[in-house]
Amino acid sequence: MRIVFTSVLKPVSDPRLLARLGRALAELPGAEVHIVAHAAADAPTARPDTERPNVWLHPIFRFPRLSLARALAGRTLTAKLAELRPDILVIGTAELLPAGLRWHRATGKPLVYDVRENYALNIRTQGVFPPLVAPLLAARIERLEKKAAPYLAGALLAERVYAEQLPWLRHCAQVEIIENKYQTVNTIFTTLSSQINPFHRPLRLLLSGTLSELYGTFAVIDEVAEMRTAGCLPVELWIVGYAPRTADAHRLHHLAAATPWLRLTAIDRHVPHTEIIAAIRQADVGLLAYLPHPSLDGCIPTKLWEYLGERLPTLRRLPSGKWLMVDPASLHLAFSSGNALAPIPASQTNSSNPTPQTSDSTYGQSRVARVMFTEASAFDLSHGTSLPDALTKMLHSVGAERPPAPPEAFWATEAPRLLAFFRAILLA
Repeated sequence: MRIVFTSVLKPVSDPRLLARLGRALAELPGAEVHIVAHAAADAPTARPDTERPNVWLHPIFRFPRLSLARALAGRTLTAKLAELRPDILVIGTAELLPAGLRWHRATGKPLVYDVRENYALNIRTQGVFPPLVAPLLAARIERLEKKAAPYLAGALLAERVYAEQLPWLRHCAQVEIIENKYQTVNTIFTTLSSQINPFHRPLRLLLSGTLSELYGTFAVIDEVAEMRTAGCLPVELWIVGYAPRTADAHRLHHLAAATPWLRLTAIDRHVPHTEIIAAIRQADVGLLAYLPHPSLDGCIPTKLWEYLGERLPTLRRLPSGKWLMVDPASLHLAFSSGNALAPIPASQTNSSNPTPQTSDSTYGQSRVARVMFTEASAFDLSHGTSLPDALTKMLHSVGAERPPAPPEAFWATEAPRLLAFFRAILLA
């Protein structure tokens, strides 16, 4: 049984493609997993996986985010599919759905859509594309997804909120939420002591992942600069991640050149996951700096799972601009509450189409995420404070020991459902 995962811009070593989905499905009897995606610094050419001998990486895409070569990605994928001849194809990018549908119609083999973003919403609201182009492109994405839905053997959702945002999911045979929970990484770096900052150096604040104005990158730099000027706390800011926009990358490099307390890693390239985890293990505090935005409403950032899994004390920015400590104990209560999880109401399904097979955890869960990231009471009775006050409060409340990692932060909660999802497809 040969399973192919594909994405346009994500690198072949992307943690969701490789470490989570790819390696998990490699455990199925007789499985071969092939990841067809963008070239990566740690996988510039085709090679087998270093951990699973039945997983192969195929970096066939080599172009910038905005380029004419990207328009030919569907043809490039079609040629690769003719070579690999998969038994199941998992499409991880909306623009590859037409190529996936053509392959499905030609072969009759199952087609799965891994929904990593609400692409249409992001295009409409994030300002990446020109104002005249964005609505047209978003409408095209919606048409592609709606057209593909009846032909999909299933859809995987990387975020709970997508179950409410995407009406075409009602036309899918089955839908499952598979979040980007943390999968423990054994790196060559030594895990540091469980003690928080030993106070013989500045407090290390970490901002990791995708970097942009919307994600609060530059706002955090400004706030840390104000802290340093006011002499509130001795801190330094470590930024480890990738800035998709060239202008943002240039701006970060310019700021770092004139700012001794600002340390950058990567920025112009995708960061291998091991580098991110190494930075987390050397940091004192993780920051979730997102600014309020419709495209982020209800979403749970992957870095939250990483910070919690590595027991890194974490502060998040509230919609008010104030900061609040993430309490792992409250996270456990939110996700273990039966009232927060409910199947999709029957009145919302389309009676002319089969109701999608879902687990009890598929629909309605975005309410948990929305509470976690818009209501301060989900984590703390207070309503947030300034960044220096939040840091001081955290140091006093947490003490010298890092907080325990909640079980809900780990990939072990997702893997069994992922395997069950694909077993159901194979038996259909």
